[in-house]
Amino acid sequence: MYAFSMGEPDPARFMDQYVSWEAASRANQWQGRNISRWRSDAYDRLYRADLAEAQTLSNRYFDVRQREAAAAVAAMKQLASAPLSVETPNINDSVAAVRALRSAPAR
Repeated sequence: MYAFSMGEPDPARFMDQYVSWEAASRANQWQGRNISRWRSDAYDRLYRADLAEAQTLSNRYFDVRQREAAAAVAAMKQLASAPLSVETPNINDSVAAVRALRSAPAR
């Protein structure tokens, strides 16, 4: 059975496994965190909005000149700059391979 949990108090790393730009694909050598390749434009928008809110609150309530706060803000900026375009898988190659296998003479 495959199971996973959050593992840390900050939910950002847990929640980013569902964003579309983390979908595992041939382009990223199947290394994306979104291994199920689930995709939702609404979820992506909400994730970006929450990230922007976290940046705003961090800048307002923390001294971002301190090393730890600066590291957190830098991590949020890196997350915010992630590209949103994702190459969706194409099943045509797989279907063609199955058809070719079925039409091949039996050995």
